[in-house]
Amino acid sequence: MSLGMYVHMHWGYRHPYAARTWSLADWRGYAEGLKALGYDLLMIWPMTDSMPDPLTPSDRAHLEKIRAIIAMLHELGMTALITAGPNCLGNDVAARHPFETRPYFAAERKVNPGDPAEVAELLDFRRRLLEEYLGEADGLVIIDSDPGGYIDSPNCEFLDLLLAHQQIMAGVNPRMPLYYWMWVGWEQYNKAWKAVRDGEPADYRFSADDCAEVVAGLLARSTHPWAVLTCAPEHHAVVRRYGIAERALFNPYGAIELEPTFPLTNFDPFAMSARFGEYDPDVMRLGALGNGQTHVAQLPHTYLFAHFAGGGTRRNADLPSFADGLIPGCGPLLAAAWEALGGDDPARMRAAAGRLAILHRASTPGPLAGLLFGDPERYLEDLVLQLTFLADLYEFNRTVELPALARLHASWSAWQARTGFADAFFGPVRDLAEPPLRALRHPAIAETFAAWDNWRDPAGRHGIVPRLLAAIAEVVE
Repeated sequence: MSLGMYVHMHWGYRHPYAARTWSLADWRGYAEGLKALGYDLLMIWPMTDSMPDPLTPSDRAHLEKIRAIIAMLHELGMTALITAGPNCLGNDVAARHPFETRPYFAAERKVNPGDPAEVAELLDFRRRLLEEYLGEADGLVIIDSDPGGYIDSPNCEFLDLLLAHQQIMAGVNPRMPLYYWMWVGWEQYNKAWKAVRDGEPADYRFSADDCAEVVAGLLARSTHPWAVLTCAPEHHAVVRRYGIAERALFNPYGAIELEPTFPLTNFDPFAMSARFGEYDPDVMRLGALGNGQTHVAQLPHTYLFAHFAGGGTRRNADLPSFADGLIPGCGPLLAAAWEALGGDDPARMRAAAGRLAILHRASTPGPLAGLLFGDPERYLEDLVLQLTFLADLYEFNRTVELPALARLHASWSAWQARTGFADAFFGPVRDLAEPPLRALRHPAIAETFAAWDNWRDPAGRHGIVPRLLAAIAEVVE
């Protein structure tokens, strides 16, 4: 059984927070740190779905790095999976953007799976990528939605896409299995986007029926090795229904970190433990796979995911010892800072920030420092910025007063400048910030949220965070 981590590259921001920016040395350090915790698999989305054909120099450089990462993971005795949307290519503006900063929704084109010429174009591009860059990977993972999909396309067309990818893989690397990532479900997702287009309520609930139809088709028609990623009870039910436990990898998406979220260290061992209540090793025999967006920020959950996957409990988790492996001598202070970030007490957060601010200049790296991307001092400063920002966010949420908003604007701007994260997001920061900000009824803030909420134009949400901070500045200045 494997223990894996998914490295998600959708969101382009600063080093080392965004995986797009990692050097090969960063990847090695991170992989070595994961391996020390018991991880033996990395799944990578290399973002080929928004790459133009022909590739730009920055795309080629990125893909050459991915090829080197696959080789490095094999050198470490780890498994390397590559993932992709089923029917996505770069559009006619993709080449205007270098890979590192390319806004995905502005660069993606969805291929019509019912058009043989468009499908041939997609498959030819994917074949060339596998032949030149990605063919030594240990598996290709294709999700049934987000990204991908095509309004009014039926499940049989998605199944045909999976089988066509299998044919390519058989010609490039017959040992490379296909992983079907069960998510919303192909037809369900297409119906949701049709509702968005028509201005109606969209339903993104998981469809067990869609997933079951595709699994049944794979069982009936596939002649190539395949497996499934199972994320939710609807998916687990499909695994049980068809008796494919030996093909199933548990993928409790968001247990470590949701995406997209504004970068913030998560700490919720109760929620993590609850997610593992779904995990039945007899039904998901391939193991467990976590995921992250800002991996350097999610160290406590990275540890806890491995701990719970190995049968550990909340009682026997040892966060101070793990933290000492990151920065020797700092274990109790780091654990206390993580716990403060997982709470709702601004005073506790400020106290933890004060202790770390005194400590950081004397820090030295420990054996797990690859998870810090080699810089303990920067990591400690990150925690101080996050603790201050979250304390200010809670205080504004509870008071909706202008002095509290001014403090929030300053600390949010500082942490945003540090990370560079600029695009739309969900998660705890939005949950705490949005209601009181909307309650101010300021035109600039209302205009920003209107653009944020416009699902008909996903590209319009790129760069929304600086726009929101500028709108807040109009209120407090």
